[in-house]
Amino acid sequence: MNFTVYADEYVIYNRSIIDEHGRPQCLILNPVLNETTDDFCSLTYRCKKGSPAYDRSVELIPRIKVYEDSTLYWTGRILKSTPNINAEKEIYVEDFLGVLCDGIYRPFEFYGTVAELLQSVVNANNAQVGSNQQIYSVVCDVDVGNIVRSSEGYNTCWTVIQEKLLKMIGGYIWIAYDGQERAILHYSMNARNASTQYIRFGENLKSYKVEYNYDGFYTACVPLGAKDNQTKEYVTIASVNSGVDYLVDDTNAAIYGTIYAPTKETTWEDVHEPSILLARGQAWIQNKASRLIQKIDLTAHDLSGLNADLRAFHWLDSVQVEADEIGSSSFVIKRLSRPLDAPLRLEISMGDSRSSVTGAAVSVQSDTADRIEYIESNYTTEDDVESIIQPDLDAIREETLTQMTAIRQEANEIVLAALEEYRSESATSLDQLYQRIASELQILADRVDFNFSYTSESITEIDGRYNAEINNILSFIRLLPTTSTQQGGIVIGESTSEIKLKLENDVLYFFTGDETTVSTQNAIAYFAAGQLVVNEAVLRVVSVGIPGAMMYFSVVGSGSLQCLFLSPRRVE
Repeated sequence: MNFTVYADEYVIYNRSIIDEHGRPQCLILNPVLNETTDDFCSLTYRCKKGSPAYDRSVELIPRIKVYEDSTLYWTGRILKSTPNINAEKEIYVEDFLGVLCDGIYRPFEFYGTVAELLQSVVNANNAQVGSNQQIYSVVCDVDVGNIVRSSEGYNTCWTVIQEKLLKMIGGYIWIAYDGQERAILHYSMNARNASTQYIRFGENLKSYKVEYNYDGFYTACVPLGAKDNQTKEYVTIASVNSGVDYLVDDTNAAIYGTIYAPTKETTWEDVHEPSILLARGQAWIQNKASRLIQKIDLTAHDLSGLNADLRAFHWLDSVQVEADEIGSSSFVIKRLSRPLDAPLRLEISMGDSRSSVTGAAVSVQSDTADRIEYIESNYTTEDDVESIIQPDLDAIREETLTQMTAIRQEANEIVLAALEEYRSESATSLDQLYQRIASELQILADRVDFNFSYTSESITEIDGRYNAEINNILSFIRLLPTTSTQQGGIVIGESTSEIKLKLENDVLYFFTGDETTVSTQNAIAYFAAGQLVVNEAVLRVVSVGIPGAMMYFSVVGSGSLQCLFLSPRRVE
């Protein structure tokens, strides 16, 4: 996967093009492609004064194009250039979708399909702008039947799409390019593609943060439909809902209280019939009201650079994510920040709406107890025991793993805190360190292993291209107590190396084999009392002294000592 950036037809970035000095053709610095559902996508970069890219990075004039290999992936126009103290310009390029801000959509009343309204808006924009600002065609698979929309204002075409489609219906909108590099506007409720890659803890997931947001959590709503132009009154559900104009989620309201959603969340201007409005309101309160919003920020490796069968991660792809906190779930990439000069390092943000917190948070323990009681009551009375208890056992196993994840995190924090204290001046001995950890974790075994599973990335530059090797390595710290059969201490090691270190109160060992039996007799080497002792050494050349006054030994041939000199200068 290689990215090339053009300013019109001039290449300003391509790592595979090598100049006469053997360096990649990189006329811009730190190019980052930011794609998001919250705003227009953008490209940012810096260019130095005096370079061709500096002179060609002019506001609005050039069309900045980003190719992925030989395919046009993204285009935009420069909206901002900011000179800085380092004789550079910081450039901000807005996505081609921004051309929809250039045209005005006059006041209108509309009845028809979503695709028809979207096409009408694009046609109006195309009629007002130049050929290099036009969208060639529209692809829309959003089908909610006929809709009613109107506006008395003179708004930009993009404002109409936002206010009358995206905010009211939802979905994703983006620009893609056909084989002739013409701009195609897509509007869909679904992800663009299903990624052939996964994101998995311990493999290509480098870090992640999960944020739970309850700001949009409601237990009641007042559904509103179309507004009468004469009376200024809204269609309500009172006539088909026992005389009341609101809906309440009784189950969640009994637990969390009655929390009404803002009416802007439950207003459907295209609905004129109370019965249809009631169905909309019931669907909304069941599927969207009592739900938490789960936001996931990820840093992941894009493994497509290592495996040609894998497609690179792309914005609005659906990706399978596996991690302790979220289990295994499919998410749509809502935000992707891709450094073009280091495409393996991605900043990915995903969002998802999860089910009601009633069963997920409040009833966890009682649900588990109920399942266990049910299993016990049916164990001796049902013939097909396995078919009855297996689904419940699977659910309990999954719940137990979730709880163990939290316990493991707490244990890690205890060990790290103890090691930090030991490193400080307040610590006095390894025995005290071990006793603290033992008391907090209630250790019942004779050894504690603290394992670190991490991914190391080795990047080698070959012929102007970056190749990455991802190695999974297991490193550990073991805390050994002092017993009648072994000397306690700290053991440090790594799964890819046979040599380990053991720190006792006054000795540091380098050794292989069993850490419980290491001693000054069988260690490879050890530090003690300020001295390094090596039990067995193979010497090729040894120099003793300081430059200009050295004793020089040379061991050659069969290994016998050939000569010895003591001189003001080194003698060969």
